[in-house]
Amino acid sequence: MNKIYSFLPVFALLTACGPTIFVKEGASVADFNKDKRECVYEAARSTPMSGPFADPIMVAMERSDMQKMCLEARVWTRQ
Repeated sequence: MNKIYSFLPVFALLTACGPTIFVKEGASVADFNKDKRECVYEAARSTPMSGPFADPIMVAMERSDMQKMCLEARVWTRQ
């Protein structure tokens, strides 16, 4: 019985890190790819990966959040 409970935290972490799916009424995959590419560029431009205090993990997390906010600003909705 304890074995089952020991896997619950691992399962919770793995499911929380699943892919985020965005949808937009009337938009095609090409529309999403264009917006995503532009949002990735903007996030990378806004968060440089260099400097004495740049932590690669924190920069990656910040870029991911900025990309999601950018897509939401372009009326893409998380599903």
